[in-house]
Order: sequence, then structure tokens, then C-alpha cells
Amino acid sequence: MGRKRNRHKNKGANDPAFDPANPNKTSNWGGLGTAAPTPLVACQPSADGVVGALVAIAYGSSFSVHDASADDALVPLTHAKDNIAEGAEATGPCADGRWHAETIRVLRFDPTGRFLVTGGDDKILRLWRVVEKKRELSNDDNGGDASVTTSSTVTMECYKKTKKQPKKLCGGDFTDDGEYVTFANKYGDVHIWPTAETMCDRDLAAPRLNEKGDPEYDKHAPAFLLGHCCSIITDVCLPLGSRYICTADRDHRIRVSYLPRTVSLMGGSHEIQSFCFGHTAFVACVAAVGGDMIVSGGGDGTARLWRLDDGELLSTIVLAEPHDDDDETQLAALLQEEERTRERIVEEGRESFKGGAEGGAEGGADGVEGV
Repeated sequence: MGRKRNRHKNKGANDPAFDPANPNKTSNWGGLGTAAPTPLVACQPSADGVVGALVAIAYGSSFSVHDASADDALVPLTHAKDNIAEGAEATGPCADGRWHAETIRVLRFDPTGRFLVTGGDDKILRLWRVVEKKRELSNDDNGGDASVTTSSTVTMECYKKTKKQPKKLCGGDFTDDGEYVTFANKYGDVHIWPTAETMCDRDLAAPRLNEKGDPEYDKHAPAFLLGHCCSIITDVCLPLGSRYICTADRDHRIRVSYLPRTVSLMGGSHEIQSFCFGHTAFVACVAAVGGDMIVSGGGDGTARLWRLDDGELLSTIVLAEPHDDDDETQLAALLQEEERTRERIVEEGRESFKGGAEGGAEGGADGVEGV
């Protein structure tokens, strides 16, 4: 008899997964498809003309961006009024930061510091850009020379979003120049999308079928880049300074694919550079170390360093042993307790059925005598 996963039935309004419209809905903490909310943090990188002072924070369906340059404190930024959101034109910016209906799984700045991507279980990807508005203030002191000071205000503007995708989103990253964003879904597909704003981007339709029945994408809509066969992708990473895209999955592997140089990225990534094999459980996350190496963390309790060109394992650090004597003892005790519970339930069911049958027989006999 399989073990049942823990379910949180007593949800409160402070729970990020709490849905006021459906308060009796429970969340399963046992599988990736309905995994618990995880705190996410993304820091704005410093680039040409951009001072990396912004910090994006997401938990559950809530998302906010803070300025870390003011007196060593995180000052929350306001959202621009022309954000793309349900009822944005009528109601203005979202007050509580819930731009996504469900848990956010994707949160990342691009290498240039201009864009931010968010996405998650609501199957919608949103692109944000940093908007800085400068205003000159003139101070005239007692008729003397006027002094001019410049005041700047930074806001986050959601200028682009996709329609609901077929599957939940679980990872994303940008190219070096910030011109494209890649994102993965639970089906094992990775799509690519230009960050440039166009007239047809604000309400993107799903890919249509051409005369041959093949999917056909608009040049400004997300295009299929690559896919993992029958495997759930857990993370996506584009190492800075390389032409590779690294995708990790639940089948213990990391795939390093080559991004084409001479043709458009919207045409797909069809060449595999290498595979990284070594994890004995699912790969949870992957990050770049320079432009030629990556580090990964997995459910086997290890962190591993890989070389991208040939997928060679360079180093392994054991962070936690997934199976020790205490765990085995606790697991055996739990299974024995479940077996005893199952036997008790079966026995109680038999007794109840037996008692009901005997009661029915006696009632039938009494009825015959009454006639």
C-alpha cells in the first residue's frame, strides 16, 4: 500500500497558495507538479549604464522588486500604471503584487539588467522592463542663481505576456544580449521568445497549423527550441559568454545543447553538445560557473561540477546522505504501521458488514412473523 502525501487542509489567508475563491482546495506537497511554493530571489546584474541595485523576490503568487541602494535597505518599487494585467487600464497597477494567479517558479534578470522574467503554475510568462524616469527640480534661493537637481524614479513595467501555455512553466533564462528569453514547461519543452516589444505581442495566440498540419509560429510569438523526451525539465541555464543552453530534468541528467550562430534562434536548437551523467536522483538546479563549466544540485544530496564541452564530471561534493540507518529504520517502522492500519481497517469493515448482514436477516424474520 503506497504512502499518502501530506495535505494541508487548514489553509489561511496568509498562505501564498490559499485561494479565496476555493478555500477548500488542498495542496499536495509530494510531487513536482503540485510542489510547495519556494522562495525565489533574483539580483539585477551590473552592465553598461545599469547599476545592479534591484532585487526581485517571489513567494507563492506574490512578486515584488526592491531597491537595495538606499541606506542599505530594501525599498519596494511601485509598478507602472500601464502594466499588462487583468483590468490594468481600469484599476491601475496591482496593489498586492499578485501578478500571477498561482505559484511563481521562474524569476530571473537578463545579463544586461534591463529585463526580468516571471512565470509559473498559471502557465503565463510575463516580461518586465526597468523604467527610469528622470525629473529636473529647480531651486531658486532668494533670487540668486537657481540650482538644478535631478530626481529619478524607477518602476517595473510588465510590457509583454504570453497567453496561457499548455503546461506549467518551471524554468527560464536570457541570452547574453537580452534579446531572447527561453522558458521550459513541465511537458519537457523549451521555447524561445524575443524580448523586443511588437504590436502583436500583447495578446499572443497559440501556434497555428499550416496546410501540412505542422505547427506554425508567428515570428514574434514563442517558438519551440528543444525538448526532452518523456521527461520533466527542472531548470534552464544559459552560461554567459557561451553558445550553450543547459537543461536539467528529473531523469538524473543534464543536456547541453548548442545555440545556432548563423541562423535565427527561433528556428530551434537541433544540435546536442554533450550530456552530463552522474546524479543518482533528479537534478534540481543548475547554474553557470564562468562560460565553460556548470554546477548542479540534485536529489541525491550532491553538488557536481561539469565541463560543458564534453560533459565530464570534474568534482563532486556530498552535502547530505539521502539514505542512512536512521532513515531506513524510520521508513521500516512507518511501513509496518501502515500495514497494521490497513489490516485494522479491513477487519473493521468485515465486522461491520457481518453485523449489517445479521441485522438484516433478523429484521427480515421479524417481518415474516408480523405478516
